[in-house]
Amino acid sequence: MPDLPSRREHEAELANAIALAFRSAGKPPFDWDAMAAALAAAMAGPLASAFADAAARMPGPVSPDAASQWAAGYSQALAAEIVGHSRDAIENENDGAALAAAIAVVFGAVRALTIAITETTRAITAAEQWAVSLGAGGEMEPWWVTEKDARVCEVCAPLDETPQSAWVDVAPLGPPAHPRCRCYLDWREAA
Repeated sequence: MPDLPSRREHEAELANAIALAFRSAGKPPFDWDAMAAALAAAMAGPLASAFADAAARMPGPVSPDAASQWAAGYSQALAAEIVGHSRDAIENENDGAALAAAIAVVFGAVRALTIAITETTRAITAAEQWAVSLGAGGEMEPWWVTEKDARVCEVCAPLDETPQSAWVDVAPLGPPAHPRCRCYLDWREAA
C-alpha cells in the first residue's frame, strides 16, 4: 500500500499545533507541567486524525474510538518526552545569549516540524499495525518502504523493500527509525 496521501497535511496540522503550544510557553521561568499539558492537548487531535486516516485505508472495520484512544495516551507520553528534552536543553544554559539561542531552537519552527514529521510517521504505522492486529486483510506482513528520493538517509536506504525480519533490530515497531523519518510500511500477504 502506498504512503498515506494526506501525510503532508497531517504533518502541517501537527507542526502548527506544536508551534502554537511552543509559542504559549512564554519566557523563563517555564511552567513545565503546564507546557506538557498544553502540548498533549494540542497534539492529540492531529495525531488522532493521522491515525484515523491511516486505519481507514486498511481492510476491515474501523473503530472511531481507536484513533482518539491511541492519540490521547500517546500524546501524553510524547508531551512529557518533548518537555523533558526542552527542559534539559534550556536549564543547562547559564549565560543570557546562550539561553536565548537555546530557547529559539527548542521552541522553534524547525523543531516543531521535525517532531511533526516523525510523529505523523509513527501515527500512520501505529494505525496500520492496530488494523492488522484485528485481522484486517488476513495474514499480512509489513515491508519497509522509503520515499526513494535524494533525502533518504543511510539508516533507511538499506531497509527499502525489505520484510520485518530485516529491520526489526533497527526499528522494532517500524517507521520512524529516526527523527524526520518519512518511511512507511507496505502490508503484503504473508508467505
